[in-house]
Amino acid sequence: MQVTLANTKDTVIQKENCLSGTTPLIASCHYGYTDMVQWMLHNEVVVDQCRDDDACGLLMASHEGHTDIRNPVPCDNTSLSTSYVNNNIRMRNSQSLVQPLMKHKPDINAQTNDGGNALYFSACNGHIEIVKLLLENNADSSICIFSKQYIAEMIKKHPTGTLGVLKQNIFDTLVKSTLSCVTSYVSKKSVEYAFDVVAGSSPLHIACFMGRIDVVSCLLDHNANINMTKDDGITP
Repeated sequence: MQVTLANTKDTVIQKENCLSGTTPLIASCHYGYTDMVQWMLHNEVVVDQCRDDDACGLLMASHEGHTDIRNPVPCDNTSLSTSYVNNNIRMRNSQSLVQPLMKHKPDINAQTNDGGNALYFSACNGHIEIVKLLLENNADSSICIFSKQYIAEMIKKHPTGTLGVLKQNIFDTLVKSTLSCVTSYVSKKSVEYAFDVVAGSSPLHIACFMGRIDVVSCLLDHNANINMTKDDGITP
């Protein structure tokens, strides 16, 4: 019964909320409950479970980059954007959750509905140890965020989301997550500029923009394509 429940998607959260369709595994990866994740994996819970926005446990663990094993606490009702999460419990740079997930051979390149994946978000957030682990397990550094046109069409199908809100979420994330010099630069720009930065970008693009020098070096060591262009023709 416990294993059955651990494989069951939430059906209470409304579809317009990006948490819709979450599972115990995905939630535990997001909040850093390592013991719970390991129990579920030991009991053969499906490792590639996805929320309704296609976010999976590996992506959440890579995005958050938890530093240690945490004891479960009740989750709050903080709303999350589809992929660009304003992390209330942002920690960094540990393999404590990603390593056990990798042992169960997840789809390492699985993408959310806007194109983000584990490598992209770990590169964006500067989680270098996770970036290394993903690349050593053949993560594809050429997978990009979807184009502006694709994202615009995708958001039209969302029950309540708007392109304007998504652009603002991207802008806010870039302002909050970059080095101070980049933050100062981005904060003077528009939401359209932030959307241009992210749309169509690869892990190498976003790592360069965010000033993640160690991540850039790691990606280059694993033959990331320095000539890949975004929609606007810009290379990393």
